[in-house]
Amino acid sequence: MKIRIKPVLTAVFVTVVAASLLSVLRGAEYLFLVAGAALIHEAGHIITAKLLKVPSRGGSPTFLGMSLKYDFSAVSFASEAAVSAAGGVFNLAACLIAYLIFGTGGIYPVFFIFSNLSLALFNLLPVSPLDGSGVILAVLSMIMSAETAYRVTKYLSAVVGAAFFVFCIYVQLKVGTNLSLMFISVVLLFNALRGIKGRHSDNCL
Repeated sequence: MKIRIKPVLTAVFVTVVAASLLSVLRGAEYLFLVAGAALIHEAGHIITAKLLKVPSRGGSPTFLGMSLKYDFSAVSFASEAAVSAAGGVFNLAACLIAYLIFGTGGIYPVFFIFSNLSLALFNLLPVSPLDGSGVILAVLSMIMSAETAYRVTKYLSAVVGAAFFVFCIYVQLKVGTNLSLMFISVVLLFNALRGIKGRHSDNCL
């Protein structure tokens, strides 16, 4: 089976790897581990889509990572759910493999496990455009009309997005300022609220 890599994916991959290697040389080894977790996540989507023969429509970088576009119109809802969930599943598998090989005997294995676990759990939040929203939409579409499933998903996305935003504000007040966390919560809330008036986009982050 041949896997065709889109030019934009290749460019992002090379950029991330180059930046990660540079950061390692400067002593920021942790960024390399985070980049590795991100690459594992995106590889999960790409490999699963190829195995299930889901047509790709390319991809582009976003504020929250890489947005991979797929045409789910010609495949089953089960395949759509599988592709959407694959990134997180690959991250969880990486956690297990790293734990079995390295255990928790060093700071780097622990941080790598933490990075993969965090990425998996965060992306499975049912907030557009995260993977969890796609999984929920596909599963609901199996048991109700596509229109109803979409309506339920977009309002659930808005509620969870707002709840996550409030949680982040609480963290700021109790723990201290974390600009990156607040930025992510604002972007998620904006996308979730915009989704109420917009239409579904077959993306995977």
